[in-house]
Amino acid sequence: MSDDPTKTTAADRDRVSLEQPHEVQYFVESMQKDFPEKSFHEIGMALCKAAQEAGGSESRALLKEKVAAILNKE
Repeated sequence: MSDDPTKTTAADRDRVSLEQPHEVQYFVESMQKDFPEKSFHEIGMALCKAAQEAGGSESRALLKEKVAAILNKE
């Protein structure tokens, strides 16, 4: 089954599929608004680390919180 980014449900909006490049790009770009001093790469690496710490949970709110915590430490 292919992923159609134009069709979303409430469940889609609350999660980030780390296997979908467009979803990762959208998430990182949205985080750049909160952390304009950080590069796309830095935020992407923080997202990878946060996803590993989350243990498989890709909740957008949880990942955003964890990425912010990682970026604030740097």
